[in-house]
Amino acid sequence: MLNTLAYFNVEMMALVVVAIVILFGGKKIPELMRGAGQGLGEFKRGLEEGKQQLMQAVNTTDTKPVEEAKPVAEKTTLTNS
Repeated sequence: MLNTLAYFNVEMMALVVVAIVILFGGKKIPELMRGAGQGLGEFKRGLEEGKQQLMQAVNTTDTKPVEEAKPVAEKTTLTNS
């Protein structure tokens, strides 16, 4: 992917910006950027909320000590009778 980004230069970026302005118009671009910014902000808030819920769930779990395993039956040896 890094090799692909190496081909982008200033002229190509300017061409992309001109194409976007032609396609969407100068008035529509601020609205699109505003919507993208709001979406990104909501995404970050959701990530932070999920992180807080996860940390709260980890901190509030009951941590009971594990009981020592008890043998079910004594060892028996087989003998030929």
